[in-house]
Amino acid sequence: MIRMIMGIGLHIIACRRQRSKSTLNKKVLFSSDKKNWETPQKFFDALNEEFHFTLDAAASHENHKCENYYTEEQDGLVQDWGGI
Repeated sequence: MIRMIMGIGLHIIACRRQRSKSTLNKKVLFSSDKKNWETPQKFFDALNEEFHFTLDAAASHENHKCENYYTEEQDGLVQDWGGI
């Protein structure tokens, strides 16, 4: 019984620590007022070598990574991506 209580106590402490980390991560993730994040070029290039992207579904005229792209105004989530 003591082991069970200690186990429950350790589980509660671990959950509290995890919750603190989650809260911290959310603070970091939402720490900017900027809405238009751009994929770093080196990261895109490395992935593009393998996947050969043909569409940037969330881009702007200034930061698109592919010849075919949708801007925020065009709302890439509601567009037909077939054949691109």
